[in-house]
Amino acid sequence: MQATRAVVAMLPNGRTLWLRVGPALVSAREADRAASSISQAHADRSRGLRSNIAATRKLLRTMKRDAATLNRIALRQNRALHHRLSTDAGTLHRRIETELIPVRRRVRAVRKQQLAAIRSHGRRMLLDRLTVASALPLIAAYGQRGSPLAANNLAIGLELLVWLFGDRFTDLLAGTRAGPAGLTRGATVWSYAAPAANLLTGWWLLSGQQHQRFVTGAAALGDFGVFSTFSGTIQQDLYLAPIDLSARIAPEHVMDFQTFTGTPVLATIQTCNFTTTDPGNALELVAAEVRLGTLLLSVRVTGPTPASASSLLNQLQVNWAVDTRKPASGPG
Repeated sequence: MQATRAVVAMLPNGRTLWLRVGPALVSAREADRAASSISQAHADRSRGLRSNIAATRKLLRTMKRDAATLNRIALRQNRALHHRLSTDAGTLHRRIETELIPVRRRVRAVRKQQLAAIRSHGRRMLLDRLTVASALPLIAAYGQRGSPLAANNLAIGLELLVWLFGDRFTDLLAGTRAGPAGLTRGATVWSYAAPAANLLTGWWLLSGQQHQRFVTGAAALGDFGVFSTFSGTIQQDLYLAPIDLSARIAPEHVMDFQTFTGTPVLATIQTCNFTTTDPGNALELVAAEVRLGTLLLSVRVTGPTPASASSLLNQLQVNWAVDTRKPASGPG
């Protein structure tokens, strides 16, 4: 079949068109051969596509099966791992508890010791303050003014240090530890006894010592003895009063005081009331001195009118003060 060069085309609207065409590109045989090739290729592609679909479905089934298998394996492994972890955790927990129980006991014991040491240390501090406070009555009673290095002051200070730090010093010599957790030594029997012992020790050491420099007193009319003498028309009445100072001086100082010479004495007449109207009568303090620990006071009454001592005076009192310290040199 040969292609025509003119083709009549009938349009839907009734018009007729003449179309001119060129010569055919290929022959009918070749066109049939091409169509057959195309049909064969299409069939081959269809078969390959169906084969690919089947292979894909098979691969999908295999993947699903493998995925299920892997999931089952992973689940078994996870269960095994969980069981192993639980078992190991329980074993580890029991082991930790076994190890921690002694540690907790030791910690509680150490804490209990530390609390006890702190409480004991607090009691020790309170007792130390009481010991220091117990020295105040000793200072008030036996302290010596004028020099902090006086004998009584040194004695009070030294025995206070002994009762405060004596147990610490013995521990240091014995090599005993101060206390747990580095704390200083807590309250002991020594600490509880220290306040009262410090007070008693000070009293025992110093009660017999002379801690007051000056002793004072007063001699009334009844303490004096009267000796009368006459010189012409003048009568002299001499009043003598020996006062024993041993009762006013510390016992351990009496022997030394009796050996002192030139002891300073201050004496003054406090009251004197005359009953006589003679203006010539007179009263004077003649002497005040210490001999062998005895204070001797001498008061003289003179007057032109002969009269006894009782008619001259209604009341006589002499105040005196004696220095108990050893004089620097000889009589003063």
